[in-house]
Amino acid sequence: MIKSWLKKHKLILIVVLVPYLILITTLCFPLKSYSVTLPGGIHKIVKGIEIDNTTIDNDFYSVYVISYDKPTLFQLWMSSLTKQSTISKNIVTFGLQEAYKMGMIDEELSYQYGIIYSYLEASKKDSNISISYSLKGYIIETTLAGNGKLGDIIIKINDILISDMIPSEVTDYFITHDEIELTVLRSNKEVSYQINKTDEDMFMMTIMPFYEIHSTTPTYKATYQDDFIVGPSGGLLQALNIYSSLLSIDYNGLIISGTGTIDIEGNVGKIGGIKEKIYSVNGKVDVFFCPEENYLDALEAYNTLKSPSFELVKVGHINEAIEYLS
Repeated sequence: MIKSWLKKHKLILIVVLVPYLILITTLCFPLKSYSVTLPGGIHKIVKGIEIDNTTIDNDFYSVYVISYDKPTLFQLWMSSLTKQSTISKNIVTFGLQEAYKMGMIDEELSYQYGIIYSYLEASKKDSNISISYSLKGYIIETTLAGNGKLGDIIIKINDILISDMIPSEVTDYFITHDEIELTVLRSNKEVSYQINKTDEDMFMMTIMPFYEIHSTTPTYKATYQDDFIVGPSGGLLQALNIYSSLLSIDYNGLIISGTGTIDIEGNVGKIGGIKEKIYSVNGKVDVFFCPEENYLDALEAYNTLKSPSFELVKVGHINEAIEYLS
């Protein structure tokens, strides 16, 4: 009976089911080569590090965006309807766990660099402030190469201590060699393995200086490892917060936000998602510091705001932000 009914209504079933299946595919089929970035929100920086014997609690906020890979066709279409989102093609995609670990490494580096620079700069104004640190090695920040592992700290290249080399020598060494034996610290144990250049003449990894902070005055407690916000783009605001806390600078309720990486010399670097970050902070902050390399894109988004609540300030170095706030 069922078979005869199906045979009799075969055409109707096809007409009904085919559009339904197309709709389901549109809603659920992930596009692996695409990613979508949307506006997010702000996060108070003071929660990341607590400096002993300081009472200043300025309103420094980092800004985050919402980003996801492999959107469905429907999600991609919906995202294309708003100017406040960015759709991009992924050249290389990482798994969720791997991407999160890379973000944790970037956050660790960001705080390292921000702490070192802020303590050194603040010590110029207050001789009671000090820091002792040393280069531990170079951490593997991203990798697509053989035995390389995220988080490995390189201490030797071909039996040469990396701590005895300046950054340009390390870069030149990787450029001028086709294969290198790395000695790394992995879970505090030494491990050695060889890496080789690909046909594209690359080692397919990025490395960054990794420092060990031995002591500071005043001391501090790091709590940023316990949150779920990772990545390097909060570096500038993290360093500003540390610097102002060390010198007890009070910005009297000014709500300060911004974005940008920080290096050990205080330079502010380019980040992604600048357009979405401009939309994320509007109506929430008074001033927004933007990396010099992102400024034109940020300004374009800023000019679309009908009544911006904040002033957009371009900075290439943290001292420019400090000077602006003084």
